[in-house]
Amino acid sequence: MATPKEYTAIKESILSRDPHDRGFCGPVAISVLTGIQGAEVVHTVSHLRQWRHGGGMRLRDILVALKSFGVSMELDGELSAKVKTPITAARVLRKGSFLCVTRDHVFAVKNGRVIDWTDGRRHRVIGVYKII
Repeated sequence: MATPKEYTAIKESILSRDPHDRGFCGPVAISVLTGIQGAEVVHTVSHLRQWRHGGGMRLRDILVALKSFGVSMELDGELSAKVKTPITAARVLRKGSFLCVTRDHVFAVKNGRVIDWTDGRRHRVIGVYKII
């Protein structure tokens, strides 16, 4: 499991000055899945008008942004049925990279590590995208 410090470090690289800012889950997940620095991700997605500071991103915009960074993915129905929370995501998604979606949040899982503030919590996962 990831530590809150890892998530905070990525979020801080996105230039947030207020630790209580919201709407950073999309850029953080994109940064984790692509390996691109948070500030560069923010610059690119704001240039594409898919994100504004603290305003959040819609799922479709996150998927478009990932594709613009050259990431291929597919919605995995079987994994979506198995993964119910970030806790089970860490257990089930042991190998590879994944984008997990809740009703109003997204988070990245890499090799069984949830890199997000929801790590260890019980938010309901409604979809899992496998990064190809």
